Amino acid sequence: VPALWHAPVAVRGRVVAEKEAPVPAIPVRLWARARGKSSGGNTPEPIGVAVCGPSKVETVTDSKGEFAFAAVDSSSELLVVAGAWDDKRGIGLALPKALDDALTLTLEQPAFATARVLDRGDRPAVCKARLESYQPGDTWLMEVLKGSRYEADCDSKGALTFGPMLGGNMSLQIRPKNAVILNLDQQATPAGKKTDLGTFRLTPGDEVVV
Repeated sequence: VPALWHAPVAVRGRVVAEKEAPVPAIPVRLWARARGKSSGGNTPEPIGVAVCGPSKVETVTDSKGEFAFAAVDSSSELLVVAGAWDDKRGIGLALPKALDDALTLTLEQPAFATARVLDRGDRPAVCKARLESYQPGDTWLMEVLKGSRYEADCDSKGALTFGPMLGGNMSLQIRPKNAVILNLDQQATPAGKKTDLGTFRLTPGDEVVV
């Protein structure tokens, strides 16, 4: 079977916290997939296919907060993640473009969000909801790093709870039972905070009033 040769490259960088302080001894993981491959439920495998020479899927930063992965396929799309949802130091990601340049991953604390959905009689609505991120790499991160919560069911009070997740602007999709899907853009969820997105009321015509 013919195969294309792609020169291996090294992926290197550093992990920092607030005020550019280096973060030593924090895990850093790397995933790869064919460039241009959409997520669509196809979870990319950790790096290990289409690479030459020794490579790692995980390493830890040294005393200067620096890390390196050797012999990565230069044709692949890459995701580099430092920390974890349950790491008190935070989490950060990068999607390397120019592999010759050193990366800087800045840790942030996860975001959380709540909302409430009521029906036209101000009764708790039966619904499902999902937050969609506008941030590059978030969807891929959700697939490979378990523990985040971007989907939720309305509880007995109509309440929704999301997180942990990366901070940023989101679109909120509410799917009431036996009603049309409702899409709400530009919902801000700042990193390190628990944000109340508000109360959404279903009105006649299945519109949403905040």
